[in-house]
Amino acid sequence: MQLTGLDTFSLEKITVSQSKDSMTLTAQIRVPILTLHSDKYSLKGRAFYIYPLKGSGEMTIQLNDVVALPTVRFVRVDDFSSKIDQLSLEYNVTEVKANLEKSTFLINQMLNAEGAAILNDFHDDIVNATWNYAVPQANEYLSKVSLSDFIKTILNVS
Repeated sequence: MQLTGLDTFSLEKITVSQSKDSMTLTAQIRVPILTLHSDKYSLKGRAFYIYPLKGSGEMTIQLNDVVALPTVRFVRVDDFSSKIDQLSLEYNVTEVKANLEKSTFLINQMLNAEGAAILNDFHDDIVNATWNYAVPQANEYLSKVSLSDFIKTILNVS
């Protein structure tokens, strides 16, 4: 599975508050188009116990006008490094365009019509996945850079 489009983000707002041993960063990030593509998906089941859900093949899901509002707290680990110890994430997706190859027209239409609401229903799962997969990657980077250098990097981006 491949996620593309993150490199087109714009940082609309950033707030940084700092104490002796921690820093909290709050941002508003806009991504015009995020695309999730997989060469293979498999769907088998039923909706509302009546309508069969089935299909397999390539999958492309496009999320339009994504606004993310992350709040991240960084804490000092030692004199050099830091780590993320708290994360909250709110987001809004204006539109979802889905194409599940070899699926029914109704499934694709339902995903297009209700995709944004479905993403909202999975908010906690998305935050947990971010915590479980993205935060360890970020913490690996943060273990190799000082908090002051990291702050300088953030300020240069904004």
